[in-house]
Amino acid sequence: MPEATVFEISTIDEYNYLKATYPRLVVDCGATWCGPCRMIAPLIQQWADTYTNVQFAKADIDSGDLADNLGITAVPTLFFIKNGTTKIFKGADVASLTSLVVATASD
Repeated sequence: MPEATVFEISTIDEYNYLKATYPRLVVDCGATWCGPCRMIAPLIQQWADTYTNVQFAKADIDSGDLADNLGITAVPTLFFIKNGTTKIFKGADVASLTSLVVATASD
């Protein structure tokens, strides 16, 4: 089975496009130098493969204008968007992140 697509974005315009296009969206904002970001990176793909009703995207805060426009002050920061409501989580606690993904995917 092919892997689900995880978009790579770097601009606020790309973020806003995905937010307008996909009612269920998870955006992982991290950095290549961030250990916790690297730790959860494989989970993003696993969740995308499992929760196919949610679109996933990754953003490197060191490229583009996304970090400034979203006010990101810590990495990883994840945005969980469901039907226009956004929840923000900072950190790499796998249990908390998994619960937020499940909540985003559920009806």
